[in-house]
Amino acid sequence: MRIVHLVAMNRWTGAADPAFTLARDLARAGQTVTFICTPGKVLADRLRGVELDVRTDIVLDTKGDVLRAPWAIRRLNRFLENERIEILHCHLGADHWLAYIARRFGRCDWRLVRTIHRRRTLEGIGRGFLLGGSGADVYVHLHAGNVHVHQERFPEAAGKMHLVHGAADEDRFHPGLRGDAIRSEFGLGPEDLVVGIVARFVPGRGHDLLMRTVPLVLQRFPQAAFLLVGRGPLRDQFEQRVREMGVSDRVLFAGYRDEDFPEVYAAMDIQLCLALGAEESARAALEGMACGNPLVATRVGPLPEMIDDGRSGRLVPNGNPQALAAAILEFLQDSDRRSAVAETSRQVYDERFTSHIRVEKTLAVYKGILR
Repeated sequence: MRIVHLVAMNRWTGAADPAFTLARDLARAGQTVTFICTPGKVLADRLRGVELDVRTDIVLDTKGDVLRAPWAIRRLNRFLENERIEILHCHLGADHWLAYIARRFGRCDWRLVRTIHRRRTLEGIGRGFLLGGSGADVYVHLHAGNVHVHQERFPEAAGKMHLVHGAADEDRFHPGLRGDAIRSEFGLGPEDLVVGIVARFVPGRGHDLLMRTVPLVLQRFPQAAFLLVGRGPLRDQFEQRVREMGVSDRVLFAGYRDEDFPEVYAAMDIQLCLALGAEESARAALEGMACGNPLVATRVGPLPEMIDDGRSGRLVPNGNPQALAAAILEFLQDSDRRSAVAETSRQVYDERFTSHIRVEKTLAVYKGILR
């Protein structure tokens, strides 16, 4: 099968990561795949040397501005025709615009697939023709909640929707990792149990809930240490709040990690997932499950679909620090329970969320529209 993944982005964030890993894994499965993205140093540096055909000379720099860039449409259609592409898979609004108009003026019989990475896409104004019956041959969603929203808003497209959960990059995230160096960096000994969270410091990522939960946990389990991984404009504000609470020795800020990011997961005894990121596959939860971490998560987005409450983690109501503290303490105070849940977390990942499963489901979607 000859496939193109189109991502109008030049940063390694949001939809770029899962779109690339899916394209790479499809290529590893024997498909002919090209990954097309917007020129830009950050993404280009990240993709240098990867085992995938990567092009940066087609996608628009300005989102949705296809009418002012007819050269992009002509170049895309020329590429699709010359390479005899069968599937064009879009991930963002800008590249969906480009593909939609290219198909109207092109001469090739390729199929258009759109992955909806976040609910906000479905709530935008003026997107009906892209998200309705004629906007694509099929729509892929990362969790069931967004399928329901899409069906309610665009019932004419209900028969074109498919659910394909995300996956971790198993080249990087797996149970064989060790977190000793990370724990040593922050002065954590074997007696310290690490409760970690990976989230950008921006509004709505769960840090406020965590700040209200920390004192409740430390009152009952003072050897707990909270490791906050990420960067963002609100980091200074939360660091000040931690100082005012007098818990700077138990709430640690790890900042942004790159090369040793997988080892951060391995340093955690418990992982928190309190909100969704820029795209709604709950990638941090998937990465943690791939590493075998027991999860404590709020009931948002795909998390209730991913976590078997009581078996592979715990689910708590959003915004309830008492419930969150109780779930954390349940694992902190019982090492056998924590180990059993960690083992089940990885087992659930292997059974339902691996990159192989994502590839097989995606190929099934492609084959369904090529018949």
